[in-house]
Amino acid sequence: LATFGIYSPIALSRYKIEYPVMNLGLGVERLTMVLHGFRDLRQLIYPQFYGEWHMRDAELASLLRVNKKPLTGAGRDVARGIIKLAIKRGEEKSPCKFMAYSGDLLGSKIVVKIVEKEKGTKLLGPAALNRIYVNEACVYGLSPKALSKVTKDGVDTGLTYLTGIANLAAQKIEASVKKGEKKISIKFKTVKTLGDINLILNKVAQRYITANSKKIDIRGPVFLTVEAYVK
Repeated sequence: LATFGIYSPIALSRYKIEYPVMNLGLGVERLTMVLHGFRDLRQLIYPQFYGEWHMRDAELASLLRVNKKPLTGAGRDVARGIIKLAIKRGEEKSPCKFMAYSGDLLGSKIVVKIVEKEKGTKLLGPAALNRIYVNEACVYGLSPKALSKVTKDGVDTGLTYLTGIANLAAQKIEASVKKGEKKISIKFKTVKTLGDINLILNKVAQRYITANSKKIDIRGPVFLTVEAYVK
């Protein structure tokens, strides 16, 4: 816990010190090791390199967020309109199209629709409404209808594929209106990575998942097309 000793009179004589001098060095880290049960000083000082690193599923879930978002209030209304319509009309048989938003955006009148032109399908692909769960340090995208150990025991992030998609579509519509474009088409097809649905995981969480040989599995067919028209 501490080191101490008496200085040599020879060394002290060089500074004309006539009295005995003791030096005491107390190791605060050593005291901490005793109090908290550390067996290796390196684990205490450098836990990122030597310590046993454990993150709870709730911590990992909190580190997942939407990446790109609209900057204006109207843009956020567009995103909310897309989400609301997709949930309400997602099972409609195609070909079909429905209006998600109509109003002002950056000084322009716009209409936003979700469309599916191909026959014999539905307005949304089967994975569009998937929710993101974290279970045992793995990240999964699952249908709300899928009852499994992951949905039962895992942590629901509160995010869906649709959340990221709608925000990205609204952000792209804002950018296109700024450029003066009159017709905008944004398509989402098969999802393979979090980036495909405009979600981003903190680098700390990514490193933890990789270091522990865990996985991120959010694959699935979204097949959602958003079109916007500037009047």
